[in-house]
Amino acid sequence: MAISRTCNHKQMKSINMGAILKTLSRKGPMSRSALTNLLQLDGTTITNLVRELLELNLVKPSGYEFSALGRPREMLQLNSDGREAVGLQVEPHRVTGLIANLAGQVTQYQSIPLEPSENQQSILNKIAELGQKLAEKISPKRFIGIGLACHGVIDSNSGIVV
Repeated sequence: MAISRTCNHKQMKSINMGAILKTLSRKGPMSRSALTNLLQLDGTTITNLVRELLELNLVKPSGYEFSALGRPREMLQLNSDGREAVGLQVEPHRVTGLIANLAGQVTQYQSIPLEPSENQQSILNKIAELGQKLAEKISPKRFIGIGLACHGVIDSNSGIVV
Protein backbone atom coordinates (compact mmCIF):
# COMPACT_ATOMS: atom_id res chain seq x y z
CA MET A 1 0.00 0.00 0.00
CA ALA A 2 1.39 3.40 -0.99
CA ILE A 3 1.68 6.18 1.57
CA SER A 4 -0.25 9.32 0.71
CA ARG A 5 1.90 12.45 0.62
CA THR A 6 -1.00 14.87 0.48
CA CYS A 7 -3.39 16.18 3.09
CA ASN A 8 -6.45 18.37 3.19
CA HIS A 9 -6.89 21.73 4.92
CA LYS A 10 -8.19 20.17 8.14
CA GLN A 11 -5.23 17.79 8.36
CA MET A 12 -2.72 20.56 7.66
CA LYS A 13 -4.32 22.75 10.33
CA SER A 14 -4.06 19.91 12.83
CA ILE A 15 -0.40 19.30 11.93
CA ASN A 16 0.45 23.01 12.30
CA MET A 17 -1.42 23.33 15.61
CA GLY A 18 0.46 20.29 16.87
CA ALA A 19 3.74 21.86 15.78
CA ILE A 20 2.95 25.03 17.74
CA LEU A 21 2.01 23.08 20.87
CA LYS A 22 5.08 20.85 20.59
CA THR A 23 7.36 23.86 20.13
CA LEU A 24 5.93 25.71 23.12
CA SER A 25 6.13 22.54 25.20
CA ARG A 26 9.78 21.92 24.35
CA LYS A 27 11.17 25.44 24.09
CA GLY A 28 8.99 27.37 26.54
CA PRO A 29 7.38 30.78 26.09
CA MET A 30 7.89 32.57 22.79
CA SER A 31 6.28 35.22 20.64
CA ARG A 32 4.18 34.70 17.52
CA SER A 33 7.01 36.09 15.40
CA ALA A 34 9.47 33.62 16.94
CA LEU A 35 7.02 30.80 16.16
CA THR A 36 6.69 32.11 12.60
CA ASN A 37 10.47 32.04 12.11
CA LEU A 38 11.07 28.73 13.85
CA LEU A 39 8.23 26.82 12.17
CA GLN A 40 8.64 28.63 8.83
CA LEU A 41 4.91 29.32 8.57
CA ASP A 42 3.17 32.45 7.34
CA GLY A 43 2.52 35.06 10.06
CA THR A 44 -1.20 35.10 9.34
CA THR A 45 -1.32 31.32 9.70
CA ILE A 46 0.40 31.50 13.09
CA THR A 47 -1.91 34.32 14.25
CA ASN A 48 -5.04 32.38 13.25
CA LEU A 49 -3.86 29.11 14.79
CA VAL A 50 -2.74 30.80 18.02
CA ARG A 51 -6.11 32.56 18.26
CA GLU A 52 -7.83 29.17 18.10
CA LEU A 53 -5.41 27.59 20.59
CA LEU A 54 -6.10 30.49 23.00
CA GLU A 55 -9.87 29.91 22.62
CA LEU A 56 -9.35 26.19 23.28
CA ASN A 57 -7.37 27.10 26.42
CA LEU A 58 -4.35 25.11 25.20
CA VAL A 59 -2.09 28.18 25.03
CA LYS A 60 -2.00 31.20 27.32
CA PRO A 61 -0.25 34.58 27.36
CA SER A 62 2.82 34.78 29.59
CA GLY A 63 3.86 38.43 29.55
CA TYR A 64 5.69 40.59 27.06
CA GLU A 65 9.14 40.74 25.51
CA PHE A 66 10.48 44.26 25.11
CA SER A 67 13.07 45.29 22.56
CA ALA A 68 14.62 48.61 21.55
CA LEU A 69 12.64 48.65 18.31
CA GLY A 70 8.94 48.17 17.73
CA ARG A 71 6.15 47.34 20.09
CA PRO A 72 6.40 44.73 22.84
CA ARG A 73 5.78 41.14 21.72
CA GLU A 74 3.23 39.08 23.61
CA MET A 75 4.79 35.84 24.82
CA LEU A 76 2.80 32.62 24.63
CA GLN A 77 3.19 29.39 26.54
CA LEU A 78 1.57 25.99 26.69
CA ASN A 79 -1.30 25.96 29.17
CA SER A 80 -0.28 22.80 31.02
CA ASP A 81 -3.53 22.71 32.95
CA GLY A 82 -5.70 23.22 29.87
CA ARG A 83 -6.28 19.47 29.48
CA GLU A 84 -5.81 16.30 31.51
CA ALA A 85 -5.63 12.61 30.67
CA VAL A 86 -5.89 9.34 32.54
CA GLY A 87 -3.07 6.84 32.32
CA LEU A 88 -3.49 3.21 33.36
CA GLN A 89 -0.75 0.63 33.70
CA VAL A 90 -1.39 -3.06 34.21
CA GLU A 91 1.41 -4.72 36.12
CA PRO A 92 1.71 -8.32 37.33
CA HIS A 93 0.48 -7.53 40.85
CA ARG A 94 -1.43 -4.27 40.49
CA VAL A 95 -3.21 -1.78 38.26
CA THR A 96 -1.91 1.77 38.59
CA GLY A 97 -3.82 4.82 37.46
CA LEU A 98 -3.00 8.50 37.31
CA ILE A 99 -4.22 11.84 36.06
CA ALA A 100 -1.62 14.00 34.29
CA ASN A 101 -1.72 17.44 32.68
CA LEU A 102 -0.24 18.45 29.32
CA ALA A 103 3.20 18.88 30.87
CA GLY A 104 3.08 15.31 32.17
CA GLN A 105 2.74 16.43 35.78
CA VAL A 106 0.81 13.85 37.81
CA THR A 107 -2.04 15.39 39.78
CA GLN A 108 -3.66 12.18 41.08
CA TYR A 109 -2.31 8.66 41.59
CA GLN A 110 -4.00 5.45 42.66
CA SER A 111 -3.07 1.77 42.70
CA ILE A 112 -5.24 -1.35 43.08
CA PRO A 113 -3.68 -4.71 44.00
CA LEU A 114 -4.25 -7.77 41.82
CA GLU A 115 -4.36 -11.27 43.28
CA PRO A 116 -2.63 -14.11 41.43
CA SER A 117 -5.86 -16.11 41.57
CA GLU A 118 -7.98 -13.40 39.85
CA ASN A 119 -9.56 -14.29 36.54
CA GLN A 120 -9.38 -12.19 33.37
CA GLN A 121 -12.86 -10.66 33.79
CA SER A 122 -12.11 -9.56 37.36
CA ILE A 123 -8.89 -7.86 36.21
CA LEU A 124 -10.70 -6.15 33.31
CA ASN A 125 -13.38 -4.92 35.71
CA LYS A 126 -10.74 -3.42 38.03
CA ILE A 127 -9.05 -1.67 35.09
CA ALA A 128 -12.37 -0.24 33.87
CA GLU A 129 -13.45 0.86 37.37
CA LEU A 130 -10.16 2.63 38.07
CA GLY A 131 -10.21 4.33 34.65
CA GLN A 132 -13.78 5.52 35.14
CA LYS A 133 -13.14 6.67 38.72
CA LEU A 134 -10.19 8.79 37.62
CA ALA A 135 -11.91 10.11 34.47
CA GLU A 136 -14.85 11.31 36.56
CA LYS A 137 -12.47 13.57 38.51
CA ILE A 138 -11.68 15.54 35.34
CA SER A 139 -13.96 18.22 33.94
CA PRO A 140 -15.44 17.01 30.61
CA LYS A 141 -14.06 20.16 28.92
CA ARG A 142 -10.53 19.29 30.03
CA PHE A 143 -10.61 15.51 29.53
CA ILE A 144 -8.63 14.30 26.50
CA GLY A 145 -8.62 10.55 26.90
CA ILE A 146 -7.31 7.41 28.54
CA GLY A 147 -4.08 5.57 27.76
CA LEU A 148 -3.39 1.96 28.74
CA ALA A 149 0.02 0.34 29.11
CA CYS A 150 0.73 -3.36 29.67
CA HIS A 151 4.02 -5.10 30.38
CA GLY A 152 4.99 -7.78 27.92
CA VAL A 153 4.35 -8.58 24.30
CA ILE A 154 0.80 -8.32 23.01
CA ASP A 155 -0.32 -10.96 20.52
CA SER A 156 -2.09 -8.74 17.95
CA ASN A 157 -4.22 -11.65 16.67
CA SER A 158 -5.69 -12.64 20.03
CA GLY A 159 -5.21 -9.40 22.00
CA ILE A 160 -3.56 -11.36 24.81
CA VAL A 161 -0.55 -10.08 26.74
CA VAL A 162 2.08 -12.81 26.60
